[in-house]
Amino acid sequence: MTLNQTNYRDNLQNFIEKIKTSIVARIIFHIDKNPTFDKKSIPFDFNYCYSITVITNEESFEIIPSMTEGGFETFWVRPAELSKDTSNCLELNSRVKGVYLYDGYDKYAFKIKIEFESNLIFLYSSDLYNNANGGIDYKINDEMILTFSNENEADKFESIINFT
Repeated sequence: MTLNQTNYRDNLQNFIEKIKTSIVARIIFHIDKNPTFDKKSIPFDFNYCYSITVITNEESFEIIPSMTEGGFETFWVRPAELSKDTSNCLELNSRVKGVYLYDGYDKYAFKIKIEFESNLIFLYSSDLYNNANGGIDYKINDEMILTFSNENEADKFESIINFT
């Protein structure tokens, strides 16, 4: 692994170490309410987010999409201020059963799966675009985070982007 790969991996591992012993109170989805594509035309159910805030009993974290110096898509986690906006949140009050990172390009995580006692969530560093033919292009990139709370819906997305 390169130093850059290690820094990104260490950042995600640090987040995992902190949340796996905590109680996650809620996850707040910072949703783009006016995407440039028709969400109803997408063949899976998801949230289209700028970032995600994970609030535990000890601290809060913001997960953002990020691009490495080499142009590879991944995530970055940083401390978060408590958000007063809870309009798009998942109330959990649950321990974490497991957190899994899935590598995309060049050993950078493009997918995070978090299992809770009674829920699970998938995060993808990805984006959707209208193409010139009027269809949708599905991209792994550093623009947005697609979130899924249903494994079947996440599988549909993965089959479209050929990461199954």
